[in-house]
Amino acid sequence: MSLSATFPAGLASPRWLEGSDLQATQQATRALETFLADVERRAFRIAQIALRHEEDALDVVQEAMLRLVKNYSARPAAEWKPLFYRILGNCVRDAQRRRRTRGRVFTWIGGRALLNIKIFAAIRQINAEGTSVLLVEQNVVMAMDLSSRACVLEEGRIVAAGAPDELLARPEIQRAYLGV
Repeated sequence: MSLSATFPAGLASPRWLEGSDLQATQQATRALETFLADVERRAFRIAQIALRHEEDALDVVQEAMLRLVKNYSARPAAEWKPLFYRILGNCVRDAQRRRRTRGRVFTWIGGRALLNIKIFAAIRQINAEGTSVLLVEQNVVMAMDLSSRACVLEEGRIVAAGAPDELLARPEIQRAYLGV
């Protein structure tokens, strides 16, 4: 499977080729395609070892190639190799960060009041940094205060879902879960 067989639409003629004649454009495109074909196998192996997942490695190599073509094709061919491997390393780190972030699920059920306050503060900070948080909590008021969307479960089934304010305003929720 070749990642560098053809350039995607919009990238077929890099910025540095604008105004050049057709032969020079084809020659430069061939040089870039040849470079990408030469580094493809090694780049894939590097990404595969770092990520331990074949599809993620293919995605990362493709992303690195696209970034090189889009942003650095105007540079001399001698600079492509170090640029490409720097881009590849950055793409691998980005993929690892995304994987780590997606894998986080925070669960906390019950506990002491002071500990709950500290945990909710930590969860609020993590969420403010852009990480999605799944919270399973029996303290309805604190959970709703922290949430942008909430679900009320009863015997494993969702009985209500929506914005926290809307849920707290519903009389049946107030009676069943808030003792009102």
